[in-house]
Amino acid sequence: MDREAIGRRAQDVQSGLRDVSDLRVSATIPITRQIGMAAQLAVHIRGLDTIENIVGFHGFCSNLGISSDSLPTVLGTLEQIGWIRVAPNVFAPTRIEETIPYFQEVYGALGEQWSLRKPGELEQATMAIIDRLTVAPVPLETLASELGLKSTEIQTVVDIGDLGGYLRQYDSPKDRIPILYAPLFTEENPETLLNFIAKNPGAHSEIEAVFRAAKSHPGAPISALEQSNPLVLELVNENILRAPAIVSSGGAQSFAFAPFKTTHPRAILEKARIILACVRYGEGYSSITKISDPSAILRGLRDRKMIGRTPHSNIQSQYAAAANMGVGWIEPENGRFRFRLYDTEDNLAAVDLAIAMCSGQSEDVASSLLLPAEVKGYFTRSEPGGLLLPEANRKRAGDLIASRKLDPNTRTAARLGRALLDDLRGIHRVIK
Repeated sequence: MDREAIGRRAQDVQSGLRDVSDLRVSATIPITRQIGMAAQLAVHIRGLDTIENIVGFHGFCSNLGISSDSLPTVLGTLEQIGWIRVAPNVFAPTRIEETIPYFQEVYGALGEQWSLRKPGELEQATMAIIDRLTVAPVPLETLASELGLKSTEIQTVVDIGDLGGYLRQYDSPKDRIPILYAPLFTEENPETLLNFIAKNPGAHSEIEAVFRAAKSHPGAPISALEQSNPLVLELVNENILRAPAIVSSGGAQSFAFAPFKTTHPRAILEKARIILACVRYGEGYSSITKISDPSAILRGLRDRKMIGRTPHSNIQSQYAAAANMGVGWIEPENGRFRFRLYDTEDNLAAVDLAIAMCSGQSEDVASSLLLPAEVKGYFTRSEPGGLLLPEANRKRAGDLIASRKLDPNTRTAARLGRALLDDLRGIHRVIK
């Protein structure tokens, strides 16, 4: 698992558990939460340069799930990397200066810090499981076997993940096979995929391979995927794998899209997929002129609000699907055509998503962040409250829960509770 993925997944964990005040959870994945807090803070104060309203800063951190007790550790992590300077020190800050880089550099450096702190077996298992589930759901038994986990260990990961909303267990109604999945990396109503996996346990590796290929190359042609894995057609026919079809001079072609983590509305995501599918068609199947640089075409659509500075006869049919979705319109000129973008906020967001997908991204980081001006606005408040990050919004539909604890009826709660009692009695133990 690479460093950048570790940093991102730590942030996912903290985003889900940010309002949880359960000592058993904190004792089980302490390093992951520390790094997740540092990631949350880093990507939100990036671009502020200087922070002097420390009262407002504490309130803002509280809303990120970073308590005043945890804040020195988080600031110390960022200062150790060299991204902030705290005066006079992290324990009693009066001024914070930041020079935090953008996105990948942030997550990679924090992922390295996670590894250097020597996380325990359960933390390593948590990261491995979440990272695996970003590709596709996996039967619980498969994960336990591949990772060499005991039933109690994987149950702990599941219980805490369910509490944070970043991991879920699904038991298929007919086959009763427990399957783990990551809600942030599945489409809405994932039951069809989960039941398909349960009905075809022997084909799970093939299913995962299809989603991995679609994730690594968003808009991959179905005809190309089919050559290495015929199961892709069944996934498309079951409407499990998104595969919009484009019809133009090279005939009808479909393009595969894996689930994409974003806080944008579904309509914007679907527009982004259609836009990229139209461009992918020109890249691989146009019978007249093929696109050599799809990213350049998409950037031109964003910056110039059009495709086809030199009108082209294929544009009318190739971009008809995008026009039908309200992304733009077809403009004729002397028997040839341009595609013009309707310059709306939603359409520009869709084009930006298409650009991100075309570059190989499988998640949209920027959409989950507050702008620096918004962050500064929260610093003017003397008390915490009112901030709800987009990541948490998805699973709670806007409800901010003041405090959550591990369900005492779960086996994990009972086991960790007994372990804590042993500690109070002076019995040495190691959480595993």
